[in-house]
Amino acid sequence: MTPPRPAQTAPARRELCSYCAGAVGSNINYALVSTYLIVFYTDTAGLSAAAAGTLLLIVRVADAFADIAVGVAADNTRSRHGKFRPYLLYGSPLALAACTLCFTAPEFSATGKLVYAFCTCLLWSVAYTLCDIPYWSLTPAMTSRPEARTRIVAASRTCAQAGFWLALVGAFPLVRWLDARGLPGWTLAGAAAGLLCSLGFWVTFRGVRERETVPRRRPQSLARVARLLLQNRPLRQLLGTCFLLEITTAARGALAVYYFKYHCGREDLVPVYMASYFTPLIAGCLLAPAACRRFGKAVVVRRPILAAGALTAALWLVRDHAAAMFPVIALIGLLEGLGNIARMSCLADCVEYGQLAGGERDEGAIFALNIIKTKLAGAAGGALLGWFLGAAGFQANTAQSPATLRALVLVFTAATGAALAVSTLPMRRYALDETRFKAVLEQLAGRKNTTRETAPAPPG
Repeated sequence: MTPPRPAQTAPARRELCSYCAGAVGSNINYALVSTYLIVFYTDTAGLSAAAAGTLLLIVRVADAFADIAVGVAADNTRSRHGKFRPYLLYGSPLALAACTLCFTAPEFSATGKLVYAFCTCLLWSVAYTLCDIPYWSLTPAMTSRPEARTRIVAASRTCAQAGFWLALVGAFPLVRWLDARGLPGWTLAGAAAGLLCSLGFWVTFRGVRERETVPRRRPQSLARVARLLLQNRPLRQLLGTCFLLEITTAARGALAVYYFKYHCGREDLVPVYMASYFTPLIAGCLLAPAACRRFGKAVVVRRPILAAGALTAALWLVRDHAAAMFPVIALIGLLEGLGNIARMSCLADCVEYGQLAGGERDEGAIFALNIIKTKLAGAAGGALLGWFLGAAGFQANTAQSPATLRALVLVFTAATGAALAVSTLPMRRYALDETRFKAVLEQLAGRKNTTRETAPAPPG
């Protein structure tokens, strides 16, 4: 009898904890930049809202080439540390430097500030890509067992949301505390986020094994990545929904700062809002595996987001009553936490679907496309927010006109709710449910057995 393949073993708890450490650090870094960088640009560095939004969009579009390059390189890598782990070791120090520089505001001219912001934001984006694509590519490489993979995704994404919670709830109080003592608050907050990101990736490098590694017969290439996207219908559907959803959530996260600071006149409510949203979101992540088993992943991706959209639009009814908003925001966070885990588990399943269709495992390329989608969505959300603020007549650090405030409230509630509902459309007929994925695994196993039986016997 053939012994069980090592690839089918599940990671032990210690290894899972090592993997989750990278998720916490990475998302502290990402949350600080994706949500608060535009606020730092407008309210501290002195850039206009429209210029800041345009800058973020240009950087993300330019950085898409780096994302593809890292994904291709990771798929082609063969080293004593594996395909993906070396990037965590050598790329993590760069994440520390880049995040610190992003939140530094040198005394340059207006043009100099824009150039500095562009260069440092691009550096951060490349440094983050260098680690983040290989990090998430480890998920399907750690095991191919569906139940173990869902456990890995649930644990890591829950910890990722915990990283978001720490950054988004803690950043404002930390910055105010540092500023009150004459220290550069945003710069030190950026340095702290970069340090935690670097340490998290190092722990993952030390503690995680790559089990499901299949040698490539053909080198990865840009043409292969394009062909993968054309062949992999579930991947296209999933990325489409995630792109629309993340545009909305990226804009909403930063918009909340302006909403509470200028409409409510209560900047101190920003961390309360973040805690009200992200604490139940973490609970939703914990409940997601059970929901996926009961209803199926595709259902858990779509229906909670539709419900969250309806609740977000309903915030218009209590727009002037912050205390009444927070219970609704908590329920929105819980619903979106359910969908968060389901989406990432679906993404890992697309690796085997692509392997069956194209004959190669393309973890790096698939997760590179996912990161490109996330960055472009974040950039589009930031750009749309910046352009909206500029068109609405926003002026930083001063009282806003009634028209500006009305527009701010409308977009934060009804418009955002409608956008959440629209984001579910690409996954109306998702092509890789649990039954289909099981069939894909069986076909791959049959293909491996056939290859093993027809392989020449080793020399005696």
